[in-house]
Parts: sequence; C-alpha cells; structure tokens
Amino acid sequence: MSKAEQEQLCKLIPETLPAVSRLERLCGAFGWGREINYEADCGWVASITSGLGRTHRIETFDHSPRTKKGEKAGRAKAAEQAITELRELALDLLSREPKALESAFQSDLPAEICESSGAAWSSFWTAMAGLPRERRVVGVGTEGNDGAGLPVMVQVAAPSLVIIELPRAARPNGQLSAGLTKLLSDESILKVFCDSAAKRDMRSLGLSEGPHVVDLEDRAADYLGKPAGLRGLARIASLVMGEQIEKGKVDIQEFEQGDATCLSNFSKSSIRHAALEAHATRKMWEALCKQQTQGAGSAKKRKELQSMDQEIQALEAQLQNLEEGSAGSIAPAAIPQVWDGWKHALDEELRAAGGALPWKRLRNALVQRRSSAMNASVEVRKSLMLQSLAQIPQEYLSAEDGLVRLPKVRKSARIKRR
Repeated sequence: MSKAEQEQLCKLIPETLPAVSRLERLCGAFGWGREINYEADCGWVASITSGLGRTHRIETFDHSPRTKKGEKAGRAKAAEQAITELRELALDLLSREPKALESAFQSDLPAEICESSGAAWSSFWTAMAGLPRERRVVGVGTEGNDGAGLPVMVQVAAPSLVIIELPRAARPNGQLSAGLTKLLSDESILKVFCDSAAKRDMRSLGLSEGPHVVDLEDRAADYLGKPAGLRGLARIASLVMGEQIEKGKVDIQEFEQGDATCLSNFSKSSIRHAALEAHATRKMWEALCKQQTQGAGSAKKRKELQSMDQEIQALEAQLQNLEEGSAGSIAPAAIPQVWDGWKHALDEELRAAGGALPWKRLRNALVQRRSSAMNASVEVRKSLMLQSLAQIPQEYLSAEDGLVRLPKVRKSARIKRR
C-alpha cells in the first residue's frame, strides 16, 4: 500500500486514542458491524462484520478478572488485536477508487421512470398483480424533506418502473395522489425505506414501522452487524456488493424547490438520482432477504447444535455427580461392567421403566451405561450421545409424542391340528 493510505489510516485511528475508540472509528468509517463479548472458552472476543457473510472473529484467550477494571482491559486487548488483523483490509479499501451509487446500479435501473399519473399507477398495479406476494416489494425515498409537512418529491421503485410524485405541487397545502395513498395503505405490498434515526421519511408520509413498512438500516444491522452509527444506503451497498460505493454529488438545492409543479422543473440527472436511490433501496433489501433464505437452514442447524451442546453440558454435570457419588443423584437401572450392545441396553432400560421412557432420559441412561463400561472420556461421551440415538430402531419411536417404547410383541398365529 502507498504511503498516502498509511497516513490516511493513521489519521483515522490515531495511536493517541484508546484501543476501543480506535476500533469504533475504524468500523464507523467503513460501516462494519462490531461486537466485543466475553466467552468462557476463548476469553474476550471481537467479532467484526466487513461485508455480507464476511465476519472476522478475533479470540484473545484473555481471561481478565470479571471486574470493571478487568473488563476494560479485556475489551482493550480484543480491540487492539482486531485493529491489527483488519489493518490490511482497511488499507486495501482506502486504496480503491470509490464507485458512484449510480454506476453501481445503473445497469438494472428500470428503463421507465415516470411522473405520477393515473396511467402510471395503473401500470404499477398491473405489474404488482403479476408478482407473487413475496416479491411485492417497493423501495421508497423522499427528497426535499424539511420536516414541515409533505416532502417535495416521493420516489417509488417497483421491479419494472419507478414513479416519482411531487406532493407539494397540489396547492395550497399539497396532498398525495390517490395511487400513492392506496400504495401506502396496501398491506399486501412491503414498503422499504432507508431512513434516518428519527424515521423522517416515513413520518413525512404519515407512516411508522410495522409489518408492511420497514427500514433497510434495521435489516442491515441484522446481517451486517451492529454499526457504530447509521450506515446510509451507499455504505450498505458497499458491504453487500463488496465494493467501495459512495453516494456521489447531488444538487441538494434543486430538491428544495417547494414550488416545483412537474418533473420538468428538475434536471434529468437529479430525477435519475432520485429514482436510483429508491431502486437501490429495493435491490439491497432483496439481497439481504436472499441472505436470510440461504442462512435459514444454517441458523436452524446452529440452534439445534446449541441446544444439543446445552444438553451435553447438563449430562456432563450429571455424570460428574454420579462419579463423585453426590447425594440425590439418580442412578440408572443397572450399570453393567460388560457391554452387551446398544439393543440389549435399550431393551433393559425400557423394561426397567415399564416399557417407555422420554427420549432424552433414555439417551442419558444409555450413554451412562456405555461410558461406564468403557471408562469413556468426556469427549467420547459427547459422541456417544449422538450414537445412542442412532441405535434406536424406528419401530420404537412414535410420531405422536417424545416417548420411546418397547414394540408390542405380536402373537404368533396358532396352527390348528386336526
């Protein structure tokens, strides 16, 4: 990397600041998500999300005392190690030439950008009707929103067209068209904003967050980690697309024309930029939803593994109590010194319990018997938990409850003798 990037990074995170503050500034500059937590196994851990599906986990194995002073020292160590690990990535990003938001999305921007009218909204509703419910999503943005009533401009981006409305054009106090009013109240269409902390865009249109009105910033926090502050559309796009993207130059004064009566009062570049922001908001929402769909299976698997891990820990505690002969612990039916196989142990446990047992209790008893017979270590016991369940025959199971039962013995047919 050049000396210029090195100097730029030094100015961004000066050595004079505490490590945690330096990490905050570093993450804030690129919109990275960040979190520092303590874990029993790894000590203080910093998790930095530098893009969609890209998380850096820095384990310190620092187990500072759980005091205020110890926590401060642990967090500082995690932050310092995170900065060291992410330094090259930061320098690489600083060396790249940022791409304007328009350049990043111009290839798939709908060709039809039209002014609000009866015909435009008719085309919109026809397009929406042809989409499945999960794809009925629009990006919504505003321009010239000074907090005093309706904004100067409202942009609505659908997959096939963008409609731009000028609410203040209706004199004397301005009003929303019938088409836009219908959209804002339609619960079958999701409205996605990329809003401020005060939800200024939503409030200017009389909306608040809910099942059918959402903020891209909130969804981004779910998949890109907790940010140091609001990211904004360009940073969210950077993290999702893996590029350096900036908003680009915009003539804000042009959007402050409260007396504008039609789109011809604005330059083509300003109209295109306004349309593109609403379109990019919708596209980023779709990208994050796609990540949610892809991650649903892995999230479910992680939850199952976490639940299993908790059960393993509970079993280990139970086994430890049994080994120490602690009072009040419940011994299994009979712990043989000779192992006669899973099936034999399974039938013995079920018969001792009267023919049926909850699967977790049965699993624990089987693992205890097997591990006692082989003097198994803790690691082996963990693997036995899965192995024990795999050994239960299908006919012992029920789809109606969580009990494992001895199968009913079928009586053999009697042969009549003449």
